Parts: sequence; C-alpha cells; structure tokens
Amino acid sequence: MAQYNPGDDSINPNSTSGTDLADIINRLTSATTSGNSGVARPAYAVLGTYWVDSSAPPESIPVYFFDGVQDVLMYTFNSVTGVLTPGFATQPISVSPTPPSTPGIGELWLNSSTLKLMWYDSVEWQSSSEPMWVFPIADHAALDRENILIGNFNVTLPAAPIVNSQIRVSNIDATWDGTKIIGGNGHNIEGAASYSLDSPKSITLVYSGIQWEKLTEANLSSDVTANLAVGYTTNVEVMGNSGTGTIVPDITAVCQKTLTVDGSFTLAAPTGNGYMEIRVTNDAVGGYAITVSAYTLLSGTYKSAANAVSLFRITRIGSASYLEIVDVT
Repeated sequence: MAQYNPGDDSINPNSTSGTDLADIINRLTSATTSGNSGVARPAYAVLGTYWVDSSAPPESIPVYFFDGVQDVLMYTFNSVTGVLTPGFATQPISVSPTPPSTPGIGELWLNSSTLKLMWYDSVEWQSSSEPMWVFPIADHAALDRENILIGNFNVTLPAAPIVNSQIRVSNIDATWDGTKIIGGNGHNIEGAASYSLDSPKSITLVYSGIQWEKLTEANLSSDVTANLAVGYTTNVEVMGNSGTGTIVPDITAVCQKTLTVDGSFTLAAPTGNGYMEIRVTNDAVGGYAITVSAYTLLSGTYKSAANAVSLFRITRIGSASYLEIVDVT
C-alpha cells in the first residue's frame, strides 16, 4: 500500500522527532508518487482526491476520483498493453461529407467538406449559436445559421427546419453559369419549391413554420466610390446615448449607425422600408434591458453586460420588421 497514515498531514513540530518526521515524509512521498494507490480508498480522501486500486489485475487497473461522496471511475489502465480506457461514456464523432442517417440527441458530426463540427438536437443538425461562414466545394446541404458563399454549386435547405431558422446564401461569382438554385427540400421558398439566385446577389431566408421567407436580397458590389452600389452612403450616423425613452431608428437615411446604451429603453420598429445595421455598445455600468416587442421576428439575444458590443441588423418590408442581434464583443 502506498497511502499515508491518518494524521501524517498534521505534523506537530513540538512533539515529532526527526525519525518520525522522516517516516512521515517518506509515506507522504510514496502516496504522492503512486497516486494514493491501495486496495481501498484512502481514509484521508477528500473531494478531489484521485487514487489507484492496486488490488486489480495488471490488465485492468482502475483510477478513481473521489467526489466527496463516492468514487467515480475515471479510466482503467492496461499495464501490459499501455492502453487507457475511459470509465465514463464517450461521444464518438462521425466524420463524413454527409450527416449520419439515424442520429441520436447530442450526437456529433464533423462535416468533412466544410470542416464544421455539428450536433444533433433531435430535429436537425445545429452549428454554433453564431452564423458560420461556409465555402462549399460541391452542391451543399445547408444547415441553420449558415452564411454560404457559392460559386459553381447549388444549395438545398434543411428537410426539417425549425421556426425562425435563418440561412444566408451569396452567389459570389458570375464567371460560371450565373444563376444558382436554392432547393426548398419539401418546404416552399416564397411560395415556390425552389428559388433562383442570380450572380452576384445575396439572400437571407427565414423559416416561418410554413415556408421559407425572404428577409433581404441585395446585389453584391465592391465600394469603388463614396457610395455603396445598393444606394446607401458609407457614412456612419452617431445616434449618441440611448437614454430611457423610445428610439425610432431612421432606416431611410444612413444605413450604418452607432448607439451607446446608458439606460433601459425601447427600440421601436422603423417606419420606412429598408435595411440598417446599428453597432450597440453598453456603457461601463451595463445591466440594461432593451424592449423590442415591436418587431415581427427576433433572432439572437441582447448581451447586457458592461462594455458589451452587439450588432443590430434591422430589416423593414411593408408592415413586417425583422431584428437580428449578433454578439460581437
């Protein structure tokens, strides 16, 4: 046994002889270097103590973690082959260009085409909470919250989308055959089974629970003059501090704005049609609330922490207003 005796960790300098001290140090050293090995959990074990069961055969030596109540098997070690076997359930990762056909909840899948790690939520495969950029090298099966840049390939939307799923597709190169097809995969896109996206254009789609609806569609163009090709200037409007009242952003003027949050306030929906982005920065106090109940559809969550920075993307089409909040802290 390589465990020290109860009381060895409480040395009395007034009564412990040099010989006794040397014995205690030797036992403590032996316990440390052997991983508290013994035929049973050490009597001195506390929350966080690891120990090795020395009574086991060399082909299956268990290593335990004491959680303060019971021993948790961390792994077994085969001293003959040198193999460690985890003592707890592990989650395998499937690696392939297409997802597993019968996944279980929480199953992991590494898309070998896009090198994205996905997890299954019992309905569909999910990526991270933030939009992910994807550059397909073949026709692509889209997943929720992807930003897809396509050239000579088509896109198929998820077969079982959840309400408020968003996908952005950009046709970035006109050197091939121009128009690309976005397939609805059993769910209509703006009333049709598929959608033709010309180049160079970008479209953002959101699933309403009935069909995919178009949030935005715009021409893609580089900024070669003082104005963007879509008609908005490159100026940035400084909106100042939020205060605690109601703010109605002007969507018909400058489309890039900044706002400092220094109190809880209401963000009303704009009155005109268009698109804008507001960089929202909390002051050094933080902890405020923003009321956004006027919007038809909300995506994302406002981060209220001090000095946090969020990007508010606002789209107004007719009577419908859409707000997407992205944490960019």
